[in-house]
Amino acid sequence: SLTWGAYLGYLWLSTKSMQGRPADDLLRALPELQPYKERALVYCYSPGCGPCRQMSPMIDALQERGLPIVKMDISSHLGLARDLGIRAAPTTLLLEHSRVQLALLGRQSQARIEQLLQGG
Repeated sequence: SLTWGAYLGYLWLSTKSMQGRPADDLLRALPELQPYKERALVYCYSPGCGPCRQMSPMIDALQERGLPIVKMDISSHLGLARDLGIRAAPTTLLLEHSRVQLALLGRQSQARIEQLLQGG
C-alpha cells in the first residue's frame, strides 16, 4: 500500500541521514568502541526482533574472531538510538575515524559485514 511505501521511504531517509555524523555519543555510550579508531561496526539490535535473532549469532561469531564489532541493544539505549536516527532493527553502522560512514537497515549477510570491515 501507499502508506507502507511511505513508511519504508521514511526509514530509508532516516537511515541515510545518519551518514557523515560524528560518533561521539556512540563512543561515550559504548566504551568498548574506544580501541577501534580506524574502522568498526556497531550492530544495533533488539532482543525481540526476528531478523535480529537470525543475525545475532553471526555477529557473535565474527566478534569471537576478533573483528571490530560492537553490539548495541537499542532497547537499553533508547535515547541514543533516537538521537542517532535509528528507527528500526537491525541497523548496522560503519564507523570510520569516529564518524558514521554508512548506515544499513535490515539483516546483513556475513559476506557483507566482512566486506565493510575490509574497506569495501
